[in-house]
Amino acid sequence: MTDHRRLQIVIAVHGALQGATAAGSACYIGRFSRITDDLALNVIHGNDDPLAGSDANATTFDSDLEVFVDISVRARSDAADGSAVPRWLQQLSDLSAEVHQKLLEAPQLGLGFLFEIEPDGVEAPRVDGETEKRHATLRTRWRARYRHAYDDPTA
Repeated sequence: MTDHRRLQIVIAVHGALQGATAAGSACYIGRFSRITDDLALNVIHGNDDPLAGSDANATTFDSDLEVFVDISVRARSDAADGSAVPRWLQQLSDLSAEVHQKLLEAPQLGLGFLFEIEPDGVEAPRVDGETEKRHATLRTRWRARYRHAYDDPTA
């Protein structure tokens, strides 16, 4: 069976980012367990809503899919390495910029049914864990607008 189009989009986002950023191969899909890599990306989808104006009598249906790219870095300390900005915060910022550039290089991600993927904001950084195992995470939000057959979300 062919994957639902929303999963195809998540896989394409993962493919665009894997090995293409400072996180290297530490790029995951749908990982909920604690990430222990020094730098990592995790791709997951959120809500998948019909676009306004989609006609239920039509043969195709347009949807608006939330895609999240969670950026995780090890935050060993608040040391700023000679600047006013802690190293972990700089790493989150740098990786966020890399993710943004990679996803906008090819906004259709090689998928004929995807109209575009566009940025939809960034949430505030979170820092979790004890000092030695502390991780900082930054969630970037994306909107993927796509079309699928009304009666078959895989086509």
